[in-house]
Amino acid sequence: MKYVLFILISFGFSFPPSFSLERSTEIINDGLPDNGIIDIEAILDTLIYFGTSSGLGRVDIVDEDKIFSTVMSDAMPEGGNPALAIKGNVIVVSGVTTYYSVATESNEPKGTGVAYSVDSGDTWKFMEQPIVENPEDGLYHQIEWGGQILEILAVTTAVNNVSYDLAIGGDYIYSTSWAGGLRRFNFTDDVPQWEIIPLPMDDQDSLYCGQIDIESYELNPKDPKDGGNHNHKGFSVFYEDNILWVGTANGLNKGVIIDDCINWSHYNTADGLSGNWLVGIASGLESDNEYLQRLWGISWATKTTESTGLSYSFDDGVSWQHVDFFTGSGLKVYNLEISKNRIYVSTIEGLYVSEDGEHWELIPDFVDDNSGEIILDDAVYTAHVHDGTDEVWIGTGDGLAIRDSNGLIQVHRFWESTVKPKDGDFNFSVYPNPFYVKDQNILNDFGHVRFVYNFEPNRVINIYDFSMDHVVRLNNSHSAGSNGESEIIWDGRNSRGSLVSNGVYFCKLTANNQDYWTKLVVVN
Repeated sequence: MKYVLFILISFGFSFPPSFSLERSTEIINDGLPDNGIIDIEAILDTLIYFGTSSGLGRVDIVDEDKIFSTVMSDAMPEGGNPALAIKGNVIVVSGVTTYYSVATESNEPKGTGVAYSVDSGDTWKFMEQPIVENPEDGLYHQIEWGGQILEILAVTTAVNNVSYDLAIGGDYIYSTSWAGGLRRFNFTDDVPQWEIIPLPMDDQDSLYCGQIDIESYELNPKDPKDGGNHNHKGFSVFYEDNILWVGTANGLNKGVIIDDCINWSHYNTADGLSGNWLVGIASGLESDNEYLQRLWGISWATKTTESTGLSYSFDDGVSWQHVDFFTGSGLKVYNLEISKNRIYVSTIEGLYVSEDGEHWELIPDFVDDNSGEIILDDAVYTAHVHDGTDEVWIGTGDGLAIRDSNGLIQVHRFWESTVKPKDGDFNFSVYPNPFYVKDQNILNDFGHVRFVYNFEPNRVINIYDFSMDHVVRLNNSHSAGSNGESEIIWDGRNSRGSLVSNGVYFCKLTANNQDYWTKLVVVN
């Protein structure tokens, strides 16, 4: 199951009765909750957490064993995890589900709140997604900020209000939630409350505490054509040394924290960013590699005058330069990981690595060196360099790959077996079914489907069309899973290398002089 990032914006809005309830944690040692791995963060040398498409997972490393598990708590937000952050013993994770809108006749993202722990994950507390009811008179309510009273459009729904990024700084957890903008709460309070943080309007290059023109300022995340500001649509957030960096749909905001207030400077493409939609921020200042000691920003283009790519700054965000390798090709970047001596860039085409930020190498397909299990996904969503080493943990839509310092690969995939024996019977299954050839398990630009059976490898599968004409013979089997299963992978092409037509296909596995059949629906 792949995580799909929905950015379908419709506005109508609000803010919260907040509450925080402590719930105990149950660890279910049956693997991660999903193969779609969106974020990876370590809390200890031996404990790593995973934000996935279906909830929070973790791995406990005991000697050389890796025990993968699902974190179960009533405090966990519903759905997948678009954001995960860890600092010290504090962990915070957000939730998202899809909501069908009758008005737009489409699925839209809906935030389901955040869960946080201050004891390394032993217990958890929950915070509702930040929304506010409309005031009795009009659509705006007022907040106090820096000794002034500001007008704020009420954000009254969790739809299109998703905590896409999280950061921990001081006693605060910060959240950027698109329509919900920038919010924070003090996690040391007995009953934390979400607090709205104003950002500069689109045409402002700064916003200083106590110096806001309250007659003209309005916090409004609607589109500019509707009187709003793209810079009030928060998407990424990063905290370092009392500085808060916030990426929006209109660039980057640098916030200097002064007591309970924040002084903002606002940068965008006019300052050199490749694109105004800033989806990720990272710092290499603590790297041992002088070539990587920069502030990094991931931009996605929103108009033809912008470029999707990677930018960097040597002067704390005042001016920016582009990484030509990414910006020139428009290669979509999802995430950055900066180690002591390398930078890893997760992209729609895979994982790139560099030692100088200019020359880049694509790490090849992820195939387990022992089992032959393969990650069927071109895209890499996240990477984590473990414990100051060169061991890289790589999150994809089709599972986890771990690459050691010698380049050797382990692949870990997690699913409820479809081939468990029943009373000794042989089982033979195929998934996904139906198989959408152009959309599922895309590797090297081709879609793939898995045939799984509870028997040793070295079997043969013959595929026939609805007229029982032979289509292709498959024998590329290997071990899979942990229950004595094996699998064979097919790319939806016939023996001549052509993509097969839509329809029903009959698949025959031959083993021990017997034939076993299953059906597969193929959709182009």
